[in-house]
Amino acid sequence: MLGDKIGTGTGKTTGIRVLPGETSASKKMEISFEAQETWFKQKLMINVTATMWEKAPGVIYGEINGIGMSPDGEGVIFDGIATLTMGEGGTMKIRGAESAATRSKALSRLNGVLMVTEVNVAADQTFKVTHWEWK
Repeated sequence: MLGDKIGTGTGKTTGIRVLPGETSASKKMEISFEAQETWFKQKLMINVTATMWEKAPGVIYGEINGIGMSPDGEGVIFDGIATLTMGEGGTMKIRGAESAATRSKALSRLNGVLMVTEVNVAADQTFKVTHWEWK
């Protein structure tokens, strides 16, 4: 069940690399994102790299690695998994789950919590993101 909202934000894709896949018929993509978000009222600059590949026809799966820093130097790291669905005109829906770790008092509630994330990417590669706590 979805619990409390952790935060929201907006961002943009900053880079895409296409890499060899497991076979000659498959490819991987590394997608880097940058976002300005607020988690539990703490402003963060978030940087994420997602490694995505087609797990089955039409099913794009990914692993996420990210780091967030507040203006006063507080940090959080997180990783997780996601699925990606392509939409019309280059839009994308990304749905994921992440776990985080931090020493920040303001963000300490993230330790031991599973975050559920929804990202909606527009055709111009900007996006809106929302995170919830999974209870």
